[in-house]
Order: sequence, then C-alpha cells, then structure tokens
Amino acid sequence: MNELTGYISFTMGINMTEISIASKDGVMEGFIELQVQDRNNLEVMLAGLQKIDGVQSVVRTDIQQK
Repeated sequence: MNELTGYISFTMGINMTEISIASKDGVMEGFIELQVQDRNNLEVMLAGLQKIDGVQSVVRTDIQQK
C-alpha cells in the first residue's frame, strides 16, 4: 500500500482525497479517490500503477460529486 500511495502522491503529485481498503484471504482491494489536473495525468498514473509488483488490476470509475 505504501508503494501505491507513494507513487500517486510523491511521484505523480496527485492529491488523494479518500482511501478505502478491504482485505480477505490475503487479497487487498482498495478504492482511492483522487483529484487530477487532466486526463493525461490520470492515464499516466493508471499505467504506472499497473507496473507496481503485486498489483493485479487498476480500474477507473466515475463517481458523482458529493
């Protein structure tokens, strides 16, 4: 998890606004809400997260404004 958040925050400079994590049988599933400047930054970040050892998938979801 530290590698994921470090990449998002320090490498990409993207603000995380909310993190939700669950673990079952040694598998972690998490949701990270972000504030990004543009779509290109988002696409670069998603590709970078896929390269982190242990990450099985990265999926973008759109959420309604709170």
